[in-house]
Amino acid sequence: MVKLGQVFSRAFRDSVVNSRLFAGSVIRVQCDFTKPPRMKLLVVVAATPEVLVFVINSRINKFIKKRPKLLRCQVRLSADDYGFLRHDSVINCAEVVTESNVGNLRDKMIADIAATHLGRLSKSALHEVLAATRLSPKISKVRKERVVSALNAALDSD
Repeated sequence: MVKLGQVFSRAFRDSVVNSRLFAGSVIRVQCDFTKPPRMKLLVVVAATPEVLVFVINSRINKFIKKRPKLLRCQVRLSADDYGFLRHDSVINCAEVVTESNVGNLRDKMIADIAATHLGRLSKSALHEVLAATRLSPKISKVRKERVVSALNAALDSD
């Protein structure tokens, strides 16, 4: 199968990727910030100037479970609501991950947009992510304002 990165011009590929990078879109990419690096599902929560994402996990880890201030920043997703989920999952809205931490995010998407862009969150999930973001004690004020602004814009669109 021919991939987007093998056929079209760089400018066209960039435009396709940029059209998929919006608050609420869900992507699947190899993440360099995990130990060891592995494929992860991510929710884009701000797209400009730098992409900011939250990580989707299959479960809440023990560290977070023991800390109520972090536990309240977790948003559950039902596999019944999203065809791209294999099982019920949770978005960790306590901590934002930057595009640079993911490692060449746009290049990874350009290489195979069909495999990396999975879909988008529902409006109700976006509302939950927005509320959880506001509660996060770990996200800086500047980043939190960017995320809240992008999520509000996503909720106002459509």
